[in-house]
Amino acid sequence: MALVSWKTARITRQGLALLERGEWLTDEVMTFWLEYFSTAAPPDGLGQPQDVLVMDPVLGNLIVFEEDPEDLKDLIDSLELTQKRLIVVPVPDRQDKGGQGKYEGVHWALLALARDGEELRGSYYDSMGTGNLHTAQLLAAKLAPKTEVRVAPAGKQQNACDCGVFALLFAEALCRDKDPKDVTQAQAEAARKHMASHIWRLAKP
Repeated sequence: MALVSWKTARITRQGLALLERGEWLTDEVMTFWLEYFSTAAPPDGLGQPQDVLVMDPVLGNLIVFEEDPEDLKDLIDSLELTQKRLIVVPVPDRQDKGGQGKYEGVHWALLALARDGEELRGSYYDSMGTGNLHTAQLLAAKLAPKTEVRVAPAGKQQNACDCGVFALLFAEALCRDKDPKDVTQAQAEAARKHMASHIWRLAKP
């Protein structure tokens, strides 16, 4: 049962507990916070700007593994990418579509596509190595064919469970014209507390 619903996303008590206990984040938590961040009014969120796309990682994963050309075209056309100056999407390391929206991988990173004239330039941000780079390249190739994805400097986690929090902070940094390389472990720990307390406030009637 959902503890909080926001737009099309929801989070359960179990999902919230992952934030509070300092555990690895599932797609439920990632999707909820990205939906909130992209649509909530400033200063908490972006206020749903028309030229920025903060993509649901479940949708990103679906695009990566969609093999039907017509279905893929419908998915991508709905995103109106030609109107976007920035697209950010967390990238998992899973190797299949999955079932019931459940993410079963072990690592999150971030793909960003930034407009440069008529082209989109891809950047890959990872708080631990480059393990998800191939998946990011596959996604970029679907969204913007022939786009190269470079590995960009990014802050590094100091534990084994904060990759999702770092990916969220990388996305926020880019959307607020800041540099993901400046994201720190201390900021990740503070972000967990901020997200958890904010979700509890949203849950109050």
